[in-house]
Amino acid sequence: MKTIFQLVFFLGISLASMGTALAQQILPPAAFADSISDSRVLVLDVRSPKEFKQGSLAQAININWNDTMLFKENVEKLDKSRPMYIFCQSGIRSAKAAAYLRERGFTVFELEGGLQKINNEQEQNPPSTD
Repeated sequence: MKTIFQLVFFLGISLASMGTALAQQILPPAAFADSISDSRVLVLDVRSPKEFKQGSLAQAININWNDTMLFKENVEKLDKSRPMYIFCQSGIRSAKAAAYLRERGFTVFELEGGLQKINNEQEQNPPSTD
């Protein structure tokens, strides 16, 4: 009985830590922005080329999630040893792309709420003009 209790206890701890690790892979805008200032990371914008041309994060490369063949082709060329920070407009496409990339061995961090959330936060909290 003691062994079963220990097994259940350790299983519970393992599952809880997995949930924490997954939650840490989705970053709020401020943490995401701080993280991508590191030159060793890859920043991936998975929106369409048209959306990308309308504005993106300065260091981002564009690989369109909706062009499945091209996405898969281009992803094969990326360095799996570098952490990847991924985003789209609202977080839906980037979540799908992140799952795909994690299955292939990439370490991926997502921008919570996408560029839309960054833009909303900037509108609500404009930089001070002091």
